[in-house]
Amino acid sequence: MTAPAVVTGIGEVFRVFDQQDSGCVSYGVRRGSERYFVKTATTPAADRSLRRAVEVHGAVQHPALVAPVRVEPDGDGIALVYPWVDGDVLYHATVGPDGRATSARRDDPGSPLARFRGLPLPAVRRAISTILEAHVPVDEAGLVAVDLYDGCFLYDWAADAVRIIDVDEYRRGPFVPDTQLPGSTRFYAPEEVGVGQVVDRRTTVFRLGRVARLLLDAGDTESAWRGSGAELEVIARATHRDPDQRFQSVADLVAHWHAAG
Repeated sequence: MTAPAVVTGIGEVFRVFDQQDSGCVSYGVRRGSERYFVKTATTPAADRSLRRAVEVHGAVQHPALVAPVRVEPDGDGIALVYPWVDGDVLYHATVGPDGRATSARRDDPGSPLARFRGLPLPAVRRAISTILEAHVPVDEAGLVAVDLYDGCFLYDWAADAVRIIDVDEYRRGPFVPDTQLPGSTRFYAPEEVGVGQVVDRRTTVFRLGRVARLLLDAGDTESAWRGSGAELEVIARATHRDPDQRFQSVADLVAHWHAAG
């Protein structure tokens, strides 16, 4: 694949990420001693997602949220230039040669997610706490974490640190969707299935509860819980089908999570 001018103008391409299911093509680019991750859009919908990411990062700053260092014009659209971050994305949904979405196996022993689940419990708990805490300013900025799932987490094994990427679908809330929202069904809140229901900060609470439930399990069938009973009780409340019965803010969820731990 030939990289667009906006990419080659930044530096030398050393890696191409062209099997994404988002309509984006991204590039690892080297310029001298610096490395960047450059994300470009190939469809109007993907360009809208990149513009949403600009809004999100303009409203929220947190050390765990990987933010673009600049925005470049790319024809009628934009490209986002991020710092290169070492590590592996825990889960990678791609498209195959026929253009259909494909899914990597989460339970493959060599997969990043399986390796992460095999880490000592303190390391897993630190990562989950980081993810939850990073969403406090997201929530306080009035944003809802749409399409938050395990493919949004990049883990740096050497630094023992998790970072959050791909916040392109986060949106101002509350809102009532008129089309099906994107996302992994494993992380959907009930109000995200279909259209016409209110999606708000309690939806973010639900998704974060699912993140904690799935990352603190040793396997992929939710039958090998590694956490405590108290943590499981927090998750049960966070993921209650009735939004009124959940924690009413991310900060409230975080406080109860820390108390349980």
